[in-house]
Amino acid sequence: MEIGDDMTAFGSAGCLAKWAGICPGNDQSVGKRRNAKTPKGNRYVRALLCEIAWSAARTASQFKSRYQGLVIRRGA
Repeated sequence: MEIGDDMTAFGSAGCLAKWAGICPGNDQSVGKRRNAKTPKGNRYVRALLCEIAWSAARTASQFKSRYQGLVIRRGA
């Protein structure tokens, strides 16, 4: 597996998201937001995490309610 069993190498979920390339950049100064593309990361892990998120959003679990809350806030 790409990530492995030992998650301490990443330190936090944010570091793992950065490595996988699923967190967008933040380029903002004096109230102006510039283009903040998502970084290039590990494409296999990124695809796997996206597939897991979509399937979790369609099940009757706690993840569905979290996903619905994000959709309401983000407007996606």
